[in-house]
Amino acid sequence: MAGVALVFALPWLVRLLVRLMPDVGTIYGGWEGPTGYNDFPTGLIDTGWTRQLLIVAGVGAVWGLLRRRVDVVGVAAWVGLWLLAANLRVVGLFDFWLLHNSSVVISFWLPIGLLIGWLVGDLAHLARRDLERLPEWGVRWAGALLGVGLLALSGWTAWRMVDVVNPVTVLTTRDDVHGMQWVAEHTPEDARFLINTQLWQGDLHMGTDGGWWLPILSGRKVTLPSVLYQHSPATEKRAIVDFALAMEGAASVDDPAVIERLRQAGVTHVFVGARGGRFMPKDLDASVYFALRYASGPVRVYEFMPDAEG
Repeated sequence: MAGVALVFALPWLVRLLVRLMPDVGTIYGGWEGPTGYNDFPTGLIDTGWTRQLLIVAGVGAVWGLLRRRVDVVGVAAWVGLWLLAANLRVVGLFDFWLLHNSSVVISFWLPIGLLIGWLVGDLAHLARRDLERLPEWGVRWAGALLGVGLLALSGWTAWRMVDVVNPVTVLTTRDDVHGMQWVAEHTPEDARFLINTQLWQGDLHMGTDGGWWLPILSGRKVTLPSVLYQHSPATEKRAIVDFALAMEGAASVDDPAVIERLRQAGVTHVFVGARGGRFMPKDLDASVYFALRYASGPVRVYEFMPDAEG
């Protein structure tokens, strides 16, 4: 399995070594992650039954140690090594931005499944000796009850997950989609939109409403690209972050410094999505620099008029 995984990862590893490593300082500013980038995601641990499942998986690891199962203990050790690799500061090194705690934690589902599955299977195997003492009909009923119980538990937990969606990641509503259709039909192809943004992870910023989807759904440029901007050259990334910080911290939409910054950035329009953000209709409607061009529900599209008389 390790060999198969290496074959599939090899093209990516070659590109990493050949293209990234020589320019890592220029693109990323070095190998060390930014402040706050590697904070441990306690929120993920507290989601659903994650904490309880981790405890049961830990019991499985201890049981595997007591049963002298090298393969089971190896799974637990593998998880520990990945946690150590994501927190190299504990051995006097610096945390590596390419591997962080969030990426390790969200992969816990695999070792948790292995450890709990092995624990249940081994306990069932041990219980089988006692079940064999029962009459034949008792063994059949015990097996049937176990099967029905597992199916019922699986069905119930699966159904609970059907509509589990992180509300933080739902940016676009039906009103936003209609607004973006209007944008595609009524704005120039070279238009550039100011959108609402906020700080997300480390020094990465994200859109706060449907405006972040404009490049995909309308083919228009926005002031904050997708998070892949993290892989831009350091100077380009710094410019994107500085602009986002300036807009998010703007005291007023009529601030001359804001208007000049928008002009220099080539902004021609503003998109305010249903979820909104720093720039809202109540602020933009009262400004002479922003002319309302589209309104439907909570969604607004404004044309930026930098030469308007303030």
